[in-house]
Amino acid sequence: MGIAAIISIGQAEVSRLDREITTNPNEPDNYNERAMLKDKLGDRQGALADYNRAIDLEPNFTTAYLHRGLFRANRLNFPLGAFLDYNRAVEL
Repeated sequence: MGIAAIISIGQAEVSRLDREITTNPNEPDNYNERAMLKDKLGDRQGALADYNRAIDLEPNFTTAYLHRGLFRANRLNFPLGAFLDYNRAVEL
């Protein structure tokens, strides 16, 4: 499978999650999953917005804090933000 096919599959999954979010905008898992896909597709701004929305909807969403922490450390070079997210995940 080539890179174009992989990107196409990722974009199709983002579209599926867009529809899920339209149907149920208060489900944090959908935002977290879409954030991971957006990150892999290079949409950093969209990924961060989705991680933030997932956490806004579910302030005790450990997985979203871990994913956002990894994103902040690896994509944004924001170690303090990553540390704060990891710390919050451990507290939960």
